[in-house]
Amino acid sequence: MISLKSDDQCLEAFCKEHCTTANEKFHKCQNIYETVQSRIEFAKRCETFGAEYLQYPHKQRIASACDKYENVYVLLDGQGDDETTTQNQSAFVELAKNSQLDSKTACYFTWTDCTGDVKIEHYRKNKRVHEDVAKELETKNNELHELVALLPSRSGNYFFLLATLNTTLVIDHKAVYSWKRAIFAPFMGDPVGILP
Repeated sequence: MISLKSDDQCLEAFCKEHCTTANEKFHKCQNIYETVQSRIEFAKRCETFGAEYLQYPHKQRIASACDKYENVYVLLDGQGDDETTTQNQSAFVELAKNSQLDSKTACYFTWTDCTGDVKIEHYRKNKRVHEDVAKELETKNNELHELVALLPSRSGNYFFLLATLNTTLVIDHKAVYSWKRAIFAPFMGDPVGILP
């Protein structure tokens, strides 16, 4: 009788221990599955708009792309918080959409190891000109909002211009300078709104 109770207790302890281990492994596998499925769906979305998966070795493939294209954008999708990941992925998809018909621009995406950040890099002539395009866009968007806030109330018709500028993905600093000049041109005596 004592032996039977002892065997039952041992069996129960054994089951509890292995059930916990099995549950932990199941949750790890489920997380991996969800991550992979998310990446598969994102890859399909990118490929719909002409973006391609960038295989290893990254540096050599980026250099090769720079030989063919004037502008090369690469989404490095690493380990980031949900907000940063969503922001960069959305910006990249918009960039790919806007670049579909541009024969001088190529968009690539890839996944980095667990320590890599989520960011979009911009290359031109084999040199990285922007390390984090989404941050650049956010900064430029904030600058435009600040500029419009400085305009007098009689310039309400320039809010249309701002809405147009916010939907355009422009990375070049010269273009932002042109936007500033276009916004302020009417106050500088240019009736058309764009200075030469």
